[in-house]
Amino acid sequence: AVSFHRRLNELEGEVEARRNLLIDSLGEQEIDLPRTEAIRKEIAGFQDEVQKEVIAHIAESKKIMTPAQQKRFIELLRASSNNGRINSPFPKN
Repeated sequence: AVSFHRRLNELEGEVEARRNLLIDSLGEQEIDLPRTEAIRKEIAGFQDEVQKEVIAHIAESKKIMTPAQQKRFIELLRASSNNGRINSPFPKN
C-alpha cells in the first residue's frame, strides 16, 4: 500500500504540474493551440497511469478478501463512484 500511494502521489504531482503549464499557456496573449493540446495529452496520459495503478491495486487487494468482503468492497466502490448512491443512476435493464 505504501508504494501504491507513493506512486499515486508522484502521478498526481505530474498532473498538477502539467495543469499549471496548461493554465500558464492559456493565460498567454496568443494561445498556442498545438502546445495546449500536447499538454492536455500529457495530462491524459498521467491520468491513464493513475487508473491503471488503481485497477492493479484493487485486483491485488481482492486476492486477500473473502467473497463477502469482495462484494462489500465493490458495493463501496460503486457508491463512491455514484456520489454515495448504492445503485447506479443508469441501471442496466
